Amino acid sequence: MKVSQTNTIVNAIRDLGGISPAKIKAAGTWREWSELPANLRARLFRHASSNGPDEVADMVKCFGIESESDLLTWLKDPVKATLTDTEAGHYDQLLAELRSAQAEIDRLRNNRPYRQCSKQ
Repeated sequence: MKVSQTNTIVNAIRDLGGISPAKIKAAGTWREWSELPANLRARLFRHASSNGPDEVADMVKCFGIESESDLLTWLKDPVKATLTDTEAGHYDQLLAELRSAQAEIDRLRNNRPYRQCSKQ
């Protein structure tokens, strides 16, 4: 079984006691952290923790994390975190095209002409 680096980073943060939501709010970065999926926030945030996000980022430097913003970027999208700004722009464009193509496929699957003929 292959363990992703993101899962390893999340486990490391949990082992270190998690991240204090109060310290995130005090740092003024709550809006950015609240954009993480709720299930991920539940795994990372611990009210009893004394660790701020910058302290945790410092503790997980062995994973290539350099700062709080770097940690947040990595948690939001691990693939995008390793890309240059130009590559990240192309990545965002490809994701948008993929979503558009998937929506078109879904639309076509739900609009099959034979479904209308069988109802008559």
